[in-house]
Amino acid sequence: QERLTKQIAETISSLVGGNVIVVVEASHTCMISRGIEKFGSNTATIAVLGHFSTDLAARTKFLESIPSVASFEGQ
Repeated sequence: QERLTKQIAETISSLVGGNVIVVVEASHTCMISRGIEKFGSNTATIAVLGHFSTDLAARTKFLESIPSVASFEGQ
């Protein structure tokens, strides 16, 4: 998942000029079946490139704007 997140960020970065944040959230059934994670839990990975990698305030503002999974479950 980490490698995929980085690959997506690098591809998008080359298309839009470098400043990107990619957040990938996934449920891994292999982790659940081994008992490492509870059913319904997710793992999130983040790749940050360009301006977002040096500007903590911009990165924080972006990450805080992402709706939580709980807000989707209530709909």
